[in-house]
Amino acid sequence: MAKEYDVVMIGAGHNGLIAGAYLVKAGLNVCFLEQAPIVGGGNITLEVAAPGFKSDICSTFHVFIQGNPLIRNDELDLQSKYGLKYILPDNQSTVLFPDDTYITLFKDVDKTCQSIAKFSEKDADNYKKCYEWCLPLLDMLTEGMFNPAPDFGTFASLLSQSEPGRGLLRTMMQSGKDFADEWFESSELRILSTRWASEGLLSPQTKGTAIALLMMIPLIHKYGGAGYPVGGSGELSKSVERFILANGGTIRCDSLVEKINVTGGEAKSVVLSDGEEIIAKKAIISNLHIKQLFPGMVGKENLSESFIQQVARTQSSGFSCMNIHLALNEAPKYIATAEDDFLFVEFSPLSYEKYLRCFDDLEYGHINTDLILSVCNTQFDPTRAPEGKHVLYLYHYEPYELADGGPEKWDEIKMDVADEILAKLRKQTTNMGDDNIIGKWVESPLDIERRTKSMLRGDFMHLGHFMHQTLGNRPLPIYNVRTPIDKLYMCGPSCHPGGGISGGGRAQVQPVMEDLGIDFLDLIK
Repeated sequence: MAKEYDVVMIGAGHNGLIAGAYLVKAGLNVCFLEQAPIVGGGNITLEVAAPGFKSDICSTFHVFIQGNPLIRNDELDLQSKYGLKYILPDNQSTVLFPDDTYITLFKDVDKTCQSIAKFSEKDADNYKKCYEWCLPLLDMLTEGMFNPAPDFGTFASLLSQSEPGRGLLRTMMQSGKDFADEWFESSELRILSTRWASEGLLSPQTKGTAIALLMMIPLIHKYGGAGYPVGGSGELSKSVERFILANGGTIRCDSLVEKINVTGGEAKSVVLSDGEEIIAKKAIISNLHIKQLFPGMVGKENLSESFIQQVARTQSSGFSCMNIHLALNEAPKYIATAEDDFLFVEFSPLSYEKYLRCFDDLEYGHINTDLILSVCNTQFDPTRAPEGKHVLYLYHYEPYELADGGPEKWDEIKMDVADEILAKLRKQTTNMGDDNIIGKWVESPLDIERRTKSMLRGDFMHLGHFMHQTLGNRPLPIYNVRTPIDKLYMCGPSCHPGGGISGGGRAQVQPVMEDLGIDFLDLIK
């Protein structure tokens, strides 16, 4: 006889876990079905480079979630009861140039301005003014990010009613480059700020990417900066897992959902790869990519041709990424500083034009190794490695679809590209020779897609954060969480607020609760 639950969650990435956890808190019987052997999706920590060395496989730096009431107000007791603990370093990030000059972003605004002043006194003043201009907008933006997005037309109409709203709306239509060029004069600060815009896997010249700067500049300074969970990025997922199991939820890993049974336009049950049927009495929620869900898992006969075409037209991000994980005897020692306190280091060309052209290479399918990101978490969290040892997270943007050979070419060239990245790291450090490296693990954009099926084209954002795929347009107008099929819902990176570690499940669960007659605000009191 088929098992029955109030809600079935397909996939247990961090968004699905969080969305389901709120339903568990509301007293519903929720079953999470995860294809992988562990929960977390892109928010996991594994020993891949060497035994005892904990590497963050995808996400590592948790920024936007620091502004989420899930964390700020500890709505699920993750920090007070279920073991989640964040380290919020004072040194937030550094952009390092080939001549070993650098800008460091600190939690403290004035300290950040002092770092900027090495390149431009005017930019130091303008950064402070920019922060003060952005700060009043932050609460509005975070309110929108961590709650359901309104219809885009309604949103634009409301903003147009006030001067601050009109300013916000104008900036949201700009590219990250537009915003940086208006505020700052130095190439160095323009590069630092537009790197935030590119974190969404889009060129900072793409219209609509300025919103990242609007949020990052004040958020870093207001909420204590970005954080690292003690024990690894995956501790966020594990803490939610602990909450779910302690409060009566069910989690089944190694459970691949292949089909959703639909009768009379209503989702009734799911069928696993081994043929087992699991019934959902109230709702089925998919944490998968929208293109995995529709039309294949529900059947074309249950969808309109117009909807199927809309799903097919959704767009991936402009490029993907590659990760290299190293187990080290020593943390990297950078030539640029005797303090060796760089934590989150972004390498960049010194020329603004050359920097921007890197993104053109990526979008046209050409390898580019100039935009390395290096993070040595063990400098602040020694629990991730054996005593005295370190892990290094080397991340950089790369195309999924290579101009020469397509995605399949990655299997042939990924180790050569990894060696090129390591060679560039060695040029600006003093101790990254082979004798310092205990173990290495490399994952290409194609490998990312193979490991996490919902990251189609190696895109951990699922869909590009273009203006036509953001806020109330994500993933489609009208269909943000709800779908054309009754009792079938979406969550995860395909939905608002999108990819990255934002705790988006909080926003995504609210329409489900509304349909089930659950008062979300009453639940979180």
